[in-house]
Amino acid sequence: MNNKNSTFLYFFKIFKKLFKIFYFLKKCTIFITYIKFILFILINK
Repeated sequence: MNNKNSTFLYFFKIFKKLFKIFYFLKKCTIFITYIKFILFILINK
């Protein structure tokens, strides 16, 4: 029982790390898209 619990916690920690990385990448892609959009508008003016 105790061993199973520790394994679960271990996987949970990995999952949280992956989620943070995924969230960060998602924010970065949104930010990059936003910058591209602004550059596009500035160039077309």
